[in-house]
Amino acid sequence: MPLLSYDPMEDGNGASANLWNVRLSAIHDLINGNLDAANLANGAVTTAKIADGAVTSAKISTSKTTDDNGWVVNDLGTFKTYTYTYTITNIVINGLIRKDNLPTIQPPQGVNRDSLVYSSTWYGGYSSHAIPGIEAGSGTSIAIMLANLYPTALTFNGKIFITAVAG
Repeated sequence: MPLLSYDPMEDGNGASANLWNVRLSAIHDLINGNLDAANLANGAVTTAKIADGAVTSAKISTSKTTDDNGWVVNDLGTFKTYTYTYTITNIVINGLIRKDNLPTIQPPQGVNRDSLVYSSTWYGGYSSHAIPGIEAGSGTSIAIMLANLYPTALTFNGKIFITAVAG
């Protein structure tokens, strides 16, 4: 609704009930459910005035894309998070050994590998025996590793989920 306009009364005009009803109904109609951004001052709604849970993720301006290196980029406006899913298929790892010759990956596009903090988790078979890991690979790459804590060889199938944020 547009801003409410006000026409001052002139001296000598009669102050009838109808005149007052017309003026007050305009205010009433504006306040009762029709206030919009035009009616609020900049900075009028402060954090303390926003109810807990009133702002949902749908109202936060974020974008989610996948870059050319396969990272899902979640842009939260003030910072970005990056996730990557690395699939392990039929990889045999001897007991109490780490497999460190898996294919490497590139960091998120436009981001220096060493400027990120990483975490990795495993979802798949033998989850209590699998330990995923990542470290700097050759050049700009990221080396993926998976260790087998079991004393004999196991065949691993699953996914390593990697999350990275600016350090």
